[in-house]
Amino acid sequence: TGNLAPDKWRISNNSDWEKLKEYTTNNTAVLKGGQSWAEFKGIVHNNLSGFNAVATGFFKNSLEDKEKHLFYWVIQDNNPKVIEKTAVISYNSNLLNHGTNTENVGYCIRCVRND
Repeated sequence: TGNLAPDKWRISNNSDWEKLKEYTTNNTAVLKGGQSWAEFKGIVHNNLSGFNAVATGFFKNSLEDKEKHLFYWVIQDNNPKVIEKTAVISYNSNLLNHGTNTENVGYCIRCVRND
């Protein structure tokens, strides 16, 4: 309906995530905050960006991989009412990846300010 994000904000789209990927040189260590991330050999998290990504997992019949992943819905650049894919931050990689969306799975939403 277009009423999910607060006034002057919108749900992030693919271009937003590509800008973040470029800004961080595709290193999600600078996005991962708190102690919510499961440990994995050689993978660090330091939240140097202040983004504070928390490993919330996802919902599909039950909470799965609670400390291992964070999924965000990503809308299409040219159609803000259509979900294009997901942005994925994982415990076992410091790369921002994309996944496909699934209607029966719950993911997080990241809003950005309209500027």
